Amino acid sequence: MAHRSSGNEIIRDILENDVYDDSMCNGFRSLYPKAWGYYEFNDRDNTIYPPGYAGLLTEKVQDLKLVGSDPNKMEFFRNAWHFIPKSYFDWRETYRYNPELVKFWQDNEGHLHGSVIGPIEMGIFFETVLLAINSQTFNEENDWLPDDDWHEVLYQSIDRMKEAGLQVAEFAMRRRAYNWMHDEANEILYKRGGSFKTGGIYVGASVPYHSYFSGLAPKGTVAHQWPMFHAAVFGIEWANQTANAAWRAIYGENVATALMDTFTDEFFWATLTPEMAHLFKSFRFDSGVAKRQINLANCFLTHPSVGVDPATVTLMPTDSLDDHEAIKLSRQIRNLGYKDAFGIGGHFTNNKEFFKKTPAYRPLRTVIKLVAVSLNEGDTWLKTAKLSNTPGKYTGDPKKIAEYVHHIQQHPFPFPFSG
Repeated sequence: MAHRSSGNEIIRDILENDVYDDSMCNGFRSLYPKAWGYYEFNDRDNTIYPPGYAGLLTEKVQDLKLVGSDPNKMEFFRNAWHFIPKSYFDWRETYRYNPELVKFWQDNEGHLHGSVIGPIEMGIFFETVLLAINSQTFNEENDWLPDDDWHEVLYQSIDRMKEAGLQVAEFAMRRRAYNWMHDEANEILYKRGGSFKTGGIYVGASVPYHSYFSGLAPKGTVAHQWPMFHAAVFGIEWANQTANAAWRAIYGENVATALMDTFTDEFFWATLTPEMAHLFKSFRFDSGVAKRQINLANCFLTHPSVGVDPATVTLMPTDSLDDHEAIKLSRQIRNLGYKDAFGIGGHFTNNKEFFKKTPAYRPLRTVIKLVAVSLNEGDTWLKTAKLSNTPGKYTGDPKKIAEYVHHIQQHPFPFPFSG
């Protein structure tokens, strides 16, 4: 069997995490300091895990108590994201994982279940970390290792994107095969792809830990749990508006990327005012058929009643992309007059093409999503759900999903659209 890594060997620094958890954590601490969250783990493939696997994960979660902070990396992050107050970084440097918030268990058939329950400012950082630990542990337990020539596969992909003149951020931590593959992928992207500052394709990583080594600011803005939280508190009718207004109140023109698909893109556009549309610098497409979602965005943004100039906006697909799909979408976006950028994940760090000598290999498809929130430190709970543009990706309480689906059906896309 491959080396069985401890939790603190897989996660080596508290900044080895998606940067959007920091932007949201600062938001929650600023506006909702007593908020608690209830998060659930979901394996979309209903994988059967070996006996005792949940116990092994639990041991690795306990190891996270040993994960500390490198002052040099924290100082880099503080300077790169200067729009977040110093008081937040002072607190962040003292943050340590509390394993007592996390539970994993298996049912009689071996399916894996999990939860994180507690203050959002403490629990928010577990999502990406637990998914990464699970992915690497599953591969280690199966003795699955990449082919010796996996770098060559990555080189070819980078070369194709470079020839097409793409700009690409690495969004690969949550389901990476191994942390050392993640390290090497970022190094290769930087050295072979080149920094965007010198005409290359690599705009940076979503993880501050990796950003430190390239010197490029971490890339990321907001995740689905921000509008999901606002849906629970203010209702689905006002979810997008309150989430966007709260974000704007905290960050102004910084991290001004819209994430549209929490309750479907159609509902996002149906509840977006022209005034707010002009405030976003970029729009991120994270589910559904990207070609259609891009055309939908263009239909809304260029409608005479909205009047956004495409040349001032970046469209950013991020859903399960490889280089071929990104290049194809780039042509579409540029033909419409927009700037393009891409967030690419598993293609860089958990690509089946890296494991051709292991026919049984498959990347896990796991998520951890917010399902309920509390504004009074857990005394009362408000349920929430995520709909997405892909029906199979709905998460949350079934009754809440049905309520949200019924509501958004009353708010169709506001302009004629043929696809």
